[in-house]
Amino acid sequence: MKRIILLAILINIAIINNAQDIKRNVVRGSSALDMQQHNTQVIIDNKTFDFRILRYYNESDLREMSNTKRSQILYTYTESYKIINVDKCASIVDIDLNKLESQREQNVSKIIEYGNDCKIKIELLSKNEMQQQLAIISNN
Repeated sequence: MKRIILLAILINIAIINNAQDIKRNVVRGSSALDMQQHNTQVIIDNKTFDFRILRYYNESDLREMSNTKRSQILYTYTESYKIINVDKCASIVDIDLNKLESQREQNVSKIIEYGNDCKIKIELLSKNEMQQQLAIISNN
């Protein structure tokens, strides 16, 4: 039974990492539209899903998912990385985790630079750390 649960978790991680079948293309517009998108939030079961998630999942998709799946997505897009030097670049608010996912290491956390004009440092948790956390979420 534990192997089946672990297999299900690994499949979920693969889906989240690739998300090719449910990705949504983001159409970039004016600065005002970008800011409006950044301020968009959806609250489901007292969990807030912001633009980092809503660029890939619409509200309907999220509502159709199980609470566990929503919690895993929320963790992946909002807590599976840490901004180390957030003070350095006040203008960077849009971190697209899918663009960084390929740089995540299996066994160790990895620090990468992100941004064009002003670079910030982001620590990506390891895939193993993510799997452990996603398993904890699955069991709750």
